[in-house]
Amino acid sequence: MVTPTSVTRQRSFRPRSPTNYSPSDLHRQTTVFQTPVSCQLRSSRLLSPADYGPPDLRRLLRSFLPTSPYNDLPDPNLLQITVFRTPISTSELEKKKKRRNMGAFIEGSLAEAKFIGDDIFPKTLLPSAGSNRNLAKSVIAERESLIAALRRHRALLFRGFDVASVDDFERAVEAFEWEAYEIVPGSTTRVKLSERIYTANEASVDLFINFHHEMSLVICLTNPRMLLDNFRDVGYKQDLADYLNPNFNKNIMRKPMPSKIIFCCSEPSPEKGETSIVASDEIIEKMEERMPEFMAKIAEVGLIHGSITGSDADAGTHTVLNQSWKSFLGTDDEVEAEKRARKSHFSEKLNFFSNGSAEFVYGPLNPVFEHEGKRAWHIPIHGYTDNINMATNKFGDGCAFPSEVFGIYEQLLEECCIDIKWQKGDVLLLDNLVVQHARRPGKPPRRLLASICK
Repeated sequence: MVTPTSVTRQRSFRPRSPTNYSPSDLHRQTTVFQTPVSCQLRSSRLLSPADYGPPDLRRLLRSFLPTSPYNDLPDPNLLQITVFRTPISTSELEKKKKRRNMGAFIEGSLAEAKFIGDDIFPKTLLPSAGSNRNLAKSVIAERESLIAALRRHRALLFRGFDVASVDDFERAVEAFEWEAYEIVPGSTTRVKLSERIYTANEASVDLFINFHHEMSLVICLTNPRMLLDNFRDVGYKQDLADYLNPNFNKNIMRKPMPSKIIFCCSEPSPEKGETSIVASDEIIEKMEERMPEFMAKIAEVGLIHGSITGSDADAGTHTVLNQSWKSFLGTDDEVEAEKRARKSHFSEKLNFFSNGSAEFVYGPLNPVFEHEGKRAWHIPIHGYTDNINMATNKFGDGCAFPSEVFGIYEQLLEECCIDIKWQKGDVLLLDNLVVQHARRPGKPPRRLLASICK
């Protein structure tokens, strides 16, 4: 019977490749040969401590062992050897891993957060211990990691940073290096505070603003098979030959939709006033489960959506829709208004009402948009307020929606959403292509800033 050999020889540790571990880390790790454990042979190769323990420990040891300290053992046919190592806690290695991956940030927890698959929504980021609490500088240092995190988690909440002014917020926005999105005048009021920063919405804080993708109706989410004859004169981005290609069935955009929207809490509401967010791709999946026939018909014929503006009486008030067609189209001539609506808002038709409001008609539209493998429902079929009469919808063939559709849609939004309870200085970054947001009623003072990016 072969007697196991006891290995007591130390081997100096030299890095084989650059790492982020400090010299003190290396000193601590040289204590691995102190308490006996049993190692097995695999494929005629004697195993070192680098083959045991947590993955981070194994990677660390392999990085600093240029060759195995067991290569010159006397008998290569040994079935078992005794080596020595200290039990290693992985907590410190995990902390170092986080600092290595996103050094200016550590992951925080949010009671309201949820998992969508394996991904937390939203991902909360706090200043790491000893790091600069300047959000702009932290974003500059970790920009690529943050963009990758946003792509995965859909939403990022930055909490605990020094964002106390419009300038602080604007510097943080600019640190991402995304182009500013030109705000298209619409039926709500925003106040421009700087080159890239606006108030989120000037409507009274006690009013509910329904779920929507920011400025989703400034683009055309259209299947070319539905609309080719209707839009030949509108300057599409793609060449007309693409539309004539029978294999071209994807959504098309006449103007790119804002890809990101960033909010900053200047003053939280003393009561309620949360911003609610929902993953639109999750809504699509639930709609297909709960309303398969409806979704199948939408895919076949699309929908026609109408968005109704404020009336003359609403103009200048603090209602959600407080702009009449005259104010945001900049004319009181109906013929000219129709031209401008078609050119700048891509509306197919403008219906005028006696109270001074108007209906912008869009479609037939394909309301489902796909972005990097995630599908999103982009048309706010319920409108922007809790008044269902401010929006109209029907199938692309002119048939009415089933009566239960709106109730199911509202129920799914409430089931899948989470409410962000604001703290002063919070910054919330949303992927606007896959996340809808809404505003819960609150009490003044409540002040949110916003920036929209291409």
